[in-house]
Amino acid sequence: MIIRKRQLVVATLVLALSAAVFINWYYTRPGAEPADKNFGVTDIAGTTKDSKDTNDNLGDAEYVNSSKDEYFADVELRRSQSQDEALGSLEHIIKDTNSDSEAIKKASEQLNFLSNSIKLESDIEALILAKTGLESVVLINKDKCEVVVENGSLESNGILQIKEIATKQTGLAVENITIIELSS
Repeated sequence: MIIRKRQLVVATLVLALSAAVFINWYYTRPGAEPADKNFGVTDIAGTTKDSKDTNDNLGDAEYVNSSKDEYFADVELRRSQSQDEALGSLEHIIKDTNSDSEAIKKASEQLNFLSNSIKLESDIEALILAKTGLESVVLINKDKCEVVVENGSLESNGILQIKEIATKQTGLAVENITIIELSS
């Protein structure tokens, strides 16, 4: 009796899923009409356009041509990839049974430093954005901190705020903090 109930529940779920997939396909296939004929898109001015008049598809990616946005995204991607590679190799050394205790100790220290650097970089970037409104990329290398910001966006007040944030977060001296404006 229990087996029949389970089979009935599974069959019902499969049928419902199949119906949902068919309905989704039916309304999203090329050339399909919207479910509601009065469906329209309202722009900022409040005028309604027929959905056929717009070439917008919900969920489509929008490309913004901006070299600074590309730069920041590219640096963050490359930084993330290199950090992932470093984390992987350090974890491999720690987990390897053939590694001696000195190598494991050194790898653990480097792993701790790397994880602290990742957190500090992220915290500093968030604080700079919150305090100055500037997009930035922060790179911490042992006793140096470099901050890259948008070109033409720095004022003396912004520089002081960035240096204050970096010194408080990292504990480094002001001389070891470099602020670089992104060239356009």
